[in-house]
Amino acid sequence: PRHPEILRLAEQAYMRTGAYGSLMEILPSMAKADIYDDEQLQAVQERAYVGMMDQLMSEEGSEGLKRWWKDQSRKTRHEPALQVAMAIHLIQCNDHDLAQEVILDGLKRQYDERLVALMPKLKSGNPEQLEKFLRQSIKQNGATPLLNSTLGQILLKHGEWLQASDAFREALKQRPDAYDFAWLADALDKQHKPAEAAEMRHQGLMLTINNSQQ
Repeated sequence: PRHPEILRLAEQAYMRTGAYGSLMEILPSMAKADIYDDEQLQAVQERAYVGMMDQLMSEEGSEGLKRWWKDQSRKTRHEPALQVAMAIHLIQCNDHDLAQEVILDGLKRQYDERLVALMPKLKSGNPEQLEKFLRQSIKQNGATPLLNSTLGQILLKHGEWLQASDAFREALKQRPDAYDFAWLADALDKQHKPAEAAEMRHQGLMLTINNSQQ
């Protein structure tokens, strides 16, 4: 059972049949047999965890995911890639409050752009927490296009048109982006500035055309 070729075949079989628990059980033997380096082994483990999440989501929904997540070790729950996968699954299950909790808990321990990028997908009853985190991050670590764009999207969603347009302008100062031009145009429309909104849409369109020709 520890023969490298047997382990490789077992990995393929477990992956194909969705036997993710069995796959997790042979990971220590795979590590000892030096089939993969640490990074590749980590990728196999992550695929197994995501497979488990898929199964739980389809069979038990967010309640199953929530129970399973609580049962995992602290080390597993603190793994950024798994926090991202868990948050995505919870959003798909419409459990936005727990998804927000997973995202913010993860970011408090370690900043990860993948978690920040999920924030605009949240339909949270407490968007102030997200806004607070983003403003603190900008203050402590410096503004990035992602932080400003994410802040702008959250403010836009909750009707803070002027603050949203300021955030998108800050993001665009650092790098041109077609989505940010479009969102800025939406915020300007809400402020009854149609000419400026049209100019932002034009700039976004030209950027898209130029990028497609490269």
